[in-house]
Amino acid sequence: MVNVQCGPIQFSQVQAVIFDKDGTLADSKHYLRQLGYQRAHHLTLAVGNRASSDFKQGLLRSWGVTENCVDPTGQIAVASQAEEEIATAGQLTALGYGWIEALEIVRRSFDAVELTQALLTPAFAGVGDCLRGLHSAGLKVGILSSDSTDNVNAFVNQCDLNPILELCWGSQSADFRKPDPRLLHRACAALGVEASRTLMVGDSRADIEMAKQAEAQGAIGAAWGWPLFDLPGVDVMLDKISDISASVY
Repeated sequence: MVNVQCGPIQFSQVQAVIFDKDGTLADSKHYLRQLGYQRAHHLTLAVGNRASSDFKQGLLRSWGVTENCVDPTGQIAVASQAEEEIATAGQLTALGYGWIEALEIVRRSFDAVELTQALLTPAFAGVGDCLRGLHSAGLKVGILSSDSTDNVNAFVNQCDLNPILELCWGSQSADFRKPDPRLLHRACAALGVEASRTLMVGDSRADIEMAKQAEAQGAIGAAWGWPLFDLPGVDVMLDKISDISASVY
């Protein structure tokens, strides 16, 4: 049997701990800001003289990107790329584009951005030690991310986490999206564990709502990646990943 200590709270008979990636395991602020500015640049060029003087800034605001920071609850930090493309295409229809054309312009503009995400999203300090400690205690450890599966695997390879992780799922790995509880149920089934014996660790409302709706054993809020903010429904909010540890009894 394994207990997992999460700050002041101890969870008993835990079978698995599943982590979100960006903002939880990976420090993505710098990458997301660059990504937003480059996407906005390509889109502004693509729409040409249809763009108003504040078109680029309007895009950035809608994505949750400002000059100095990224909103941890904003679109670019939380949504999948498919969701971002749909939301942004909606803005282009206001410029007179038809839906199909707007979606094609957004996808071409997003695809034109060439950033090596794994190199720009390093693991937070202590991530490797935490995950190795959980794995050594006999727990199954996984990643469940709204990012692409390719980006999840690139991060795992960059940080040499393959021997530790038994599940590395991105947005193409299942038919469901956060916060749909069926996504967590499917991940638990793939690991061969019960949701009621699984902890979900994440930095967004989608992570916490998914964990609660799936009746996971614990919904753990990760506050170490962003300025202090609230996540409704968390069982505990932690300031550093080293606050998570396992013990065998």
